Amino acid sequence: MFFGLLVGWIIGSQQGTLRPPAVPATSGVAQQTQAPAPALDEKRASDLRASAEQNPADASIRVQLANLYFDSERFQDAA
Repeated sequence: MFFGLLVGWIIGSQQGTLRPPAVPATSGVAQQTQAPAPALDEKRASDLRASAEQNPADASIRVQLANLYFDSERFQDAA
């Protein structure tokens, strides 16, 4: 009897609860659009790239450059 209770409890705890899918709210509120990414400051980026090439051991310059790319949503360049 104990074995049956244990197996039933294990099986019951493994089943997830069913939830209805979330419905987006459209009750008279205009949907917000995503703001465009801020433009990349090309001059600052080129200056930081030049500084990074001149000082390869200085990690802070590369972090600043990566943050600049990240803020402009250029994730591949940031990496």
